[in-house]
Amino acid sequence: MPTAPTTAFRLERKSRTPPDVFVRYLYCVSDLAGIPAINVPGGVDGRGLPIGVQILGKQFDEPTILRVAAFVESAE
Repeated sequence: MPTAPTTAFRLERKSRTPPDVFVRYLYCVSDLAGIPAINVPGGVDGRGLPIGVQILGKQFDEPTILRVAAFVESAE
């Protein structure tokens, strides 16, 4: 699944309002669900900014998500 609902934002962007910050982390719920997850680069958008891919797994199945993450990273 995507790491965030949008691609990366530029560092010089100044907006740090609570809604902006919340939206950036909207999909990072694995901590709340109690399942392992890892985020890996999944390419770049049209502006050259990175796109994050989040890989979620079953409880206590970290070896599988690490293998999948290594595969996704090697496919770039």
